[in-house]
Amino acid sequence: MKKVFYILIVLIISMSGLFASYNRIGFESGAEFYWSETKLGTDDLSVGGYSMVVPIAIEGANFFGSDAKFGVGYGFAVTAPIYSEQGDHSLSSLSAGIRPSITARYRQPINSMLTMEAGVGYMFEYRSTPVTVASVDYGIVSTYSNFMIADASFAFRLDDWVSLVASAEMSVPLYIHKDVEKGPYASSGMYNQSGFAISPRIAVMRMY
Repeated sequence: MKKVFYILIVLIISMSGLFASYNRIGFESGAEFYWSETKLGTDDLSVGGYSMVVPIAIEGANFFGSDAKFGVGYGFAVTAPIYSEQGDHSLSSLSAGIRPSITARYRQPINSMLTMEAGVGYMFEYRSTPVTVASVDYGIVSTYSNFMIADASFAFRLDDWVSLVASAEMSVPLYIHKDVEKGPYASSGMYNQSGFAISPRIAVMRMY
């Protein structure tokens, strides 16, 4: 899992130099609402969870030419936790997560000022959280999550240099790896997880 994370970091850092005709990069934020159900073992025991986070991201997109409709998107986000619930309990000592992502993108200009855009791709998340549930100390829980993501957005070009982008992103977990330090579920291994997250966002993008 850690190798995947480092590979994505290298890809994101190097991505902006691949294309030179239509590029944008900027800051993005919003809110994310996430529901999940995690299977804890082979005995059909599962725990449902809810969370809300605020992603603060650097996002960019590079297309294959000024008139090209296809390109590559990339991002790196830090998620600031607002609330999280696992089973019937709120989790204490929430910690931020870090998320690199990469997407294949399609854009369709509507007019000279407005462009519709969509993307689909992969996101990785690393989170290390001290967890206490119902007075039970689980120690440090490290989570490595893998998501399929899709988004749709509208970019409003304010001038030749700046665009305002309103978007909605949806993510679906593929699988997760957890290292639970202690407690009744102390273990290290793969877990199946189902669920989805919906995230409305807004960004200010620098065109170059």
